[in-house]
Amino acid sequence: MILQSWAERLCDARSSPGVVGLHVMDTVTAFIVGLKTSEGQEIARIFARNADPAVVIAAVAANARLSECDDIHLASCVTPGSVVIPVALSLAKDNEERFHRAVATGYAAAIALGLAIGGTKALGGGVWPTLLAAPLMAAVTASCARGHDAEALAHAMALALKHADGRPSGAPFRRWVLFAQGVASGIAASDEAAQGLREDLTLFSKTSLAAWAGHDAIDLSPFESTIPSIADVGFKPFSIARQGLNAVIAFQRVLTRGIDPEAIDSIDVFVPAMNVALLTRPVADDHRLSRLCNMGFQLACAALAPELLYDAQRSATAPLLDFASRVCVAPARDLETHLPNAWAARVVVKAGQARFEETVIRTDFDAGAPYLAASLRDKWSRLAPGEAISPGSHAELWQQIEARVTMAARREG
Repeated sequence: MILQSWAERLCDARSSPGVVGLHVMDTVTAFIVGLKTSEGQEIARIFARNADPAVVIAAVAANARLSECDDIHLASCVTPGSVVIPVALSLAKDNEERFHRAVATGYAAAIALGLAIGGTKALGGGVWPTLLAAPLMAAVTASCARGHDAEALAHAMALALKHADGRPSGAPFRRWVLFAQGVASGIAASDEAAQGLREDLTLFSKTSLAAWAGHDAIDLSPFESTIPSIADVGFKPFSIARQGLNAVIAFQRVLTRGIDPEAIDSIDVFVPAMNVALLTRPVADDHRLSRLCNMGFQLACAALAPELLYDAQRSATAPLLDFASRVCVAPARDLETHLPNAWAARVVVKAGQARFEETVIRTDFDAGAPYLAASLRDKWSRLAPGEAISPGSHAELWQQIEARVTMAARREG
């Protein structure tokens, strides 16, 4: 496939200002949450001390992403907001038309790439779609924010894709370093293309996609069919691995029936087979993501300490771990019929002779859900009480974000 034709099509991406506004404030909230974590503080110290604006943007993006409460497109397994929104806010903050075009185009490129590599299929093979797409998302958003034409955009994309690698390696913290570096490299690719640097546009092909995805079931139709829309991207109510969210909501619904958590003997959680391994990852003190993934631990928080669901650190305690041991996760083929656009879950709770069952296919935070805006406002107030950044203009918003990350970078470790 030749990138030129895809770049030309991406230039036609459009977005609703109202929808974009929700994703902007959700990403800003995710940034605030991420910056509260020890990993977020360290990312700020490593990256934001550099005067290069691209490096500051990368630090903001990494903080939004590591919060694990940023937006997500389920079928592609890509979380676009963490990259697209900071890049657009920084580079098109004084031009509303370019800002909205940059956001629409950045989201469209991210979703298309994730869909092409099979989303969950790539994820199951150890590829992190958002990491793979980070350079491309940043390059596309930056180029559109700066008003580059389709030719410059195509070469920016080609230059960015030279840095594409979706396989995080090393210690857990390194994944965020790699992610930030991917964002910075994408912005640099946009700069290089604007300065006249050119790359072979034919190198982007089914073969290259298969190499990145780790499998041969590549689908090129997302690059040729209807342009993906930001309106198809959903949200999370709190920090959690999205694979486990529907089960938590199902369990919360069971709890509203008046059941005493201490009376619960066992909880069986059924999810699509692809999600079992992640949701059964053991809880580890030195691995924050494990405390956002382990299904038993999420349900323990929901039952005994619901406020912890709004804490991206999720510190483990003996009572929570004891409750978590009552939870068993198993695959359910019937739930896979809802893939890839819904990650359904079923929860069966047993307490003495009583049995409660609840299935959740879609949530109040999915794209297009009724009363989504109200649900998001409640989320933002819970995750960042008293700390929400005032929207104002995009320029004012970015100024406040930049000030926060710069302040964090100057703190002593």
